[in-house]
Amino acid sequence: MAFINCHMILSVVIVVTIKVTGTTFFLLYLPQIFPPVLERSLNSTSTEKSITVCPIRWEYEKGKCYFFSTNEENWNKSQSSCLKEGATLAIINNSGEQNFLQNRAGVEPYFIGLRYNFSQRKWRWIDGSEDFVVTMSIDPPGFGCGTIGVSINVEDSSCDISHRWICEKIAP
Repeated sequence: MAFINCHMILSVVIVVTIKVTGTTFFLLYLPQIFPPVLERSLNSTSTEKSITVCPIRWEYEKGKCYFFSTNEENWNKSQSSCLKEGATLAIINNSGEQNFLQNRAGVEPYFIGLRYNFSQRKWRWIDGSEDFVVTMSIDPPGFGCGTIGVSINVEDSSCDISHRWICEKIAP
């Protein structure tokens, strides 16, 4: 009789251990499998919280949704991919946005919406603006497309080389 109880207790302990382990892994990896769709932000004109929804795999930051690609394309194909999503390659409007994108990119180069106009000898954003001049490593550049993520500065790169890219659009 004691032998049967020992087997029963051992079976229960094994089942409970497996369930606890499985539940723990489920709770740990669920956010990685299904990234958060809802991001909460504090509305600057009100003390109420507003909910901003960005598409899956997009990240919310200060009124914009950003997409950090995991595959690589040349600059033109990167911009086309953004346009298909109702977005453009990221345009940096201030140092806070540059810091956010730089920190998120890490050491991987990502195309942004910055191109060098060789005839005018100026960097221009794809919306035509020159409003925010980013810190560039090389001026004048050897290449005509801007990337972020390799160093603390925006770098120039060949537009024909494949890199990851960052899309941005206004949050809904």
